[in-house]
Amino acid sequence: MISDDPGIKELEEKLKDHTLDRFISAKGKVVNLDYFFYSCMEQMATQKAHIGDAYAGKFPPLIKYAESKLVASGGEASDDACLSTLGIEKPGDLPAFLPKLFAWYKEEYPELSLQQPLDYATAAELVPAFALLLIDLEELVLQVTNEAKMPGRGKSDASAALWSVIDRLLSDLAPTYADYFIKFLDWKYTESSLEELDLKSIPPVGRFSKMLLKGRVGGRGKPSRDSGRSGSGKTRTQKEHSSTSKGRHGGKDRRPPRTKNGKPNRVRRDRELEKIVLKEADEAISKMKADGGLRELLLKPQNSFLRRLQHQRVVDAGYVSMSCGEGDERAVKIYREV
Repeated sequence: MISDDPGIKELEEKLKDHTLDRFISAKGKVVNLDYFFYSCMEQMATQKAHIGDAYAGKFPPLIKYAESKLVASGGEASDDACLSTLGIEKPGDLPAFLPKLFAWYKEEYPELSLQQPLDYATAAELVPAFALLLIDLEELVLQVTNEAKMPGRGKSDASAALWSVIDRLLSDLAPTYADYFIKFLDWKYTESSLEELDLKSIPPVGRFSKMLLKGRVGGRGKPSRDSGRSGSGKTRTQKEHSSTSKGRHGGKDRRPPRTKNGKPNRVRRDRELEKIVLKEADEAISKMKADGGLRELLLKPQNSFLRRLQHQRVVDAGYVSMSCGEGDERAVKIYREV
C-alpha cells in the first residue's frame, strides 16, 4: 500500500536517492573477499534450494549419471554401471576426468574467463557460473569417491593431489579471478579443529569475570568442591578473604592485588603483551606497504584474544587477514586485497 503522507513520500525519495548514490559510487570498485565469499555461498544455497531434491548442476555427463542412478534405485542397474556412464571406472580416474568438466564450463560460461576487474557488476555475472561449477565439482567428487562430504584441503596426500589438480584447472580456466576462486576453496573446504578455551586469553570483564575468580569454576560461579566449605556455605578461600580484606564501607574488597604504583600486576602485564603483538602487526603492515611484491606475511602464534587485536589492526590498515595453523601454532596471516 502506497502512503499519501507527504512526510513518508519525502523519506522514500531520500532513500531512493541514497540507494542510487551508493550504487553509482560502487561502480567500478573491486569487491572485497568477504563480499565474494558470501555471494558464492548464497548462490550455491539458492541454486540447491530452488531445485530441491533433484540434481542442481548443469554438466551433461552428471545429469546423465543422475538419471542412471534413478534407474538403479529400481534395481535395474548397479552403482558401478552408473559410474561407467561418466567414463570413470575407479576413484583414481577422477583427476584425469576433471579437465572435461572445466573445458565444458569454459565453453558454456565464457564469463569465467573474462579479464576485467572484479567489480560488483562483473561479480553479478561471475558468481552464478562459479557456483554452478562448484556444485558440479562437489557432486562429481562425492559420487566417485563415495564419501559423504568433500575431502578437506591438505587433509591427506591423496586429497592434496586432487586439490592441486583443481587449483591448476581453475588457474587455466579463469586466470584473472583464480586468486578469488582458490581462496574461496581454502575458506570453504579447509578443515580446522575447534580451539580449546585458554583462560589466559579471556579478558577479565563481563561474563568471563566469574570464570576467573579464584576457587570458582564455570560461568555460573559455583564453588569448587576442592576448595573446602565452612558452615556459612562460603569456600575457605572466600571466608579468609572476606575476614581480612574489607573496603571503605565494610564490604568485600574485590580489587586485585596492586603494585607500588597502584596498578594491578596482571593488567599491566597484559597491556605490555598487547603492545608487543600490535607492534608486530604494525611492522608487518609497514613491510607490506614498502614492498609491493609481498603478497602475504605470517605473524608469530598468539592466543585468540591477541589474534583478535591483530586482526582489527590489519583491517584498519586496509589489508585482509585470517588465522591459520592448529592449537598453540595458530597465527595471523596478512594478505593484500585481491
